[in-house]
Amino acid sequence: MSGREGCSRWCEQCQTEQKMRVKHCYKCQRCVYRFDHHCFWVGACVGEKNHVWFYWFLATQSIMCMWTAVVFAEAFVDVSPWLNANWIQLLVVIDAGGVGLLPLGLWGYHTYLVLTGQTTWEDLRTRKIEYLRGFELVAPFSKGVLGNVVTFCSSWRWWAYTPVEHQYEEAMVKLAASKGSRREIGVWDNPWNNKYYSCC
Repeated sequence: MSGREGCSRWCEQCQTEQKMRVKHCYKCQRCVYRFDHHCFWVGACVGEKNHVWFYWFLATQSIMCMWTAVVFAEAFVDVSPWLNANWIQLLVVIDAGGVGLLPLGLWGYHTYLVLTGQTTWEDLRTRKIEYLRGFELVAPFSKGVLGNVVTFCSSWRWWAYTPVEHQYEEAMVKLAASKGSRREIGVWDNPWNNKYYSCC
């Protein structure tokens, strides 16, 4: 990507201007709005229109793996000769519980991202993303916890959809005016990084 007159960022592969929170995925060969990551489990990019579905996918996988582990673990109340005859169930419990920790951890991480109005890409690459450089805030696009949840849950509905290029212009103008300072941000707007404290 190189600079182009009149554009903040230009995607050489798609030959188009990249708006804020857009990233080109080299595996999918397209630009993705509110890019989170490319998921090899689902074989597609997780972005603005499918992030909520990915979140619920992680939730259901976590619940099912933990439920399976609990149901099978209940069979081991009496560890007697029965265990010798049914050792394969022990392997199922260990596998379901162990495998369940991965989606459970990801679900927890994506819950944090939803509550702060961030994406995985923005959280992990903050200093490398051009439009986030120079801001003191951890989550400059945060609309407060409730606002972030509403935005996240309604981004896939056509009637609630606001195109990404318009959605963030006002927020970035406001941030640029304050130099990305947290001096004016209250606890309810950003519980992790506000005028009283910063934990991130």
